[in-house]
Amino acid sequence: MAQATIRTVQLIACLSWMGACTAPEETNDDTSEPLPECTDRQELTNERFAGGSVLPEGSCWTANEPLSLSDGLVTIERGVSIHFGTDVSVRVTAGGTLRMAGTESWPVELTTSDPLITWQGVQLADSQGTDNLWEHVRIERAGSERWNGAAYSAAALFVDGSSTLALDAVSIVGSEAHGLVAHEDVDVTVTGSTFEANETPAYVHPDVAHGLGADTRFIDNVNGHVRVVFGNNDAVQRDQTWAALEVPYRIENRFYVEGALTLAPGTVVEFVQDASLRVREEGNLVAEGLADQPIVFRGASAGTRGFWQGISVEAGGTDDPLTYGASFDHCRVEDAGGVEWNGRPGSSAAVWLGGAGAALITNCTFDNNERYALWADEESRIDGFAANTFSGNGRVMFLHPDRVGELAGTSVISGNDEDRIHVVFGNNNRLTHDTIWRDLGVPYEIVVRFHVEADLVLDPGVILEFAQDAQLIVSDGGGSAASPGSLTAQGTSSDPVVLRGVTPDADGFWVGVRFESNTPDNLLIHTQVEDTGSDRWTGDPESDAAFFIADGASLTLEDVEIGPGGGYGVYLESSDSTLQCTGVTFSALEDGAIYDDDNSSVLPGC
Repeated sequence: MAQATIRTVQLIACLSWMGACTAPEETNDDTSEPLPECTDRQELTNERFAGGSVLPEGSCWTANEPLSLSDGLVTIERGVSIHFGTDVSVRVTAGGTLRMAGTESWPVELTTSDPLITWQGVQLADSQGTDNLWEHVRIERAGSERWNGAAYSAAALFVDGSSTLALDAVSIVGSEAHGLVAHEDVDVTVTGSTFEANETPAYVHPDVAHGLGADTRFIDNVNGHVRVVFGNNDAVQRDQTWAALEVPYRIENRFYVEGALTLAPGTVVEFVQDASLRVREEGNLVAEGLADQPIVFRGASAGTRGFWQGISVEAGGTDDPLTYGASFDHCRVEDAGGVEWNGRPGSSAAVWLGGAGAALITNCTFDNNERYALWADEESRIDGFAANTFSGNGRVMFLHPDRVGELAGTSVISGNDEDRIHVVFGNNNRLTHDTIWRDLGVPYEIVVRFHVEADLVLDPGVILEFAQDAQLIVSDGGGSAASPGSLTAQGTSSDPVVLRGVTPDADGFWVGVRFESNTPDNLLIHTQVEDTGSDRWTGDPESDAAFFIADGASLTLEDVEIGPGGGYGVYLESSDSTLQCTGVTFSALEDGAIYDDDNSSVLPGC
């Protein structure tokens, strides 16, 4: 009566002042109306439900048989209460839609009359349409039975097929299994909703995870995470953003990114054992956190090194202008590297670029990863790599020679099992881009022979440590070489460049450097060379030497120390081998300073 009186007064006022007006629209503003007490529950039968109907506001019902809707619309108005019997279910299939229109003060309630019993829940299977809108609904004590043969399928709300559903201010409480299960082709959005005291709040396909809004609450669930990925071929195909939830996304298996996936700052993604994230050629991953809201990739067993496999990036490319397949900024990558990425022994890494992928990695921390934190092969790109931290890993990085120059000298490497950067995958690896190798505070370990077919500059303080019998060849551009190479070492008196063996060995641990090109850029300044001469350069028994200068090649040494080592300091292959020396010291070399093959003579110095 009060509302009618108000509307009458408003109408009279309109007629008085304006001559005419439109009556105000009626609303369900129930802020001042108490929810009526249920005194007489009616029986809700499938016959009433199946063809579409309206359950009027404030009514209360008991459902003791399964309810199924395949045609028409069922509208459940505000304040409706339905108590379900044991294992009773609601199924809405193609042709049917379910609208639940609760309000904050008059919510819709789906529950049981006895707190000791549970019902199955609600399933939407190929139910489409904007009428599938649920507002201010409480779904309680469901999840008693599976919806299909899958062990994970028990849920208070099970959405599959091509169903569409919008949840706003919906609470799913006390499910014996999952609160929500949402499959690949569905379109589910969740805003302002709550998952409380469920076994597990939700299990969703990765292409559906974006539907969980950042304002979703997670309270006192037994498993404090959202499960993602049903099978190892699941993929993100739609461009989307995963919100930073109150709980982690738990990745249950390998999955692919084939669309554009953005992770919001503060997002935590954790992986079950051996699981992985793979950015395919057509995909893109943006993981750009903030200093105070990093994005975290970690194992579900936090702190267990090598618990999950890691992240592979196959997207992007080597062409200029460069396109990144993934960007990582202010991220933490932890506990990965437990499974090899290909058949190569030791090819496990937290972030793996084994093909023509490209990743921008800045301000990230790699910690507690087994084997390598980062692996970047010949066709990959890591341009812009800067300000990253590596600690607590088995090894730091394994890089193709062409990738080393893409590292800025601003990263911190400390406290790993091996504080060094491994370089060169195979003995035919070639450096083909003009580049500068910067001092990162740890040695570069040259695993096997490699060829320099571009201009390579070593910054002050750079240390190259060579594995047993490894060697460096500065090519002349002939044969299979793409172009002539050069080697420039820009050491200083206080910060020399060092070339040495991984293991000190006065008899020779690695072979040395062979110069085949003739260029003034073959210049070593303030450089220390140790442990060379492990093998001959040619069939000549005198050809074991730290530096082999081939016929027509040239080398300039300024303030260089050579020795200890096996063989000679320098081998001159012919009269056209050019050596210029200033301030060079030869010491503790088994055979002497310089061997001049043209004259078959040993020279005591330059």
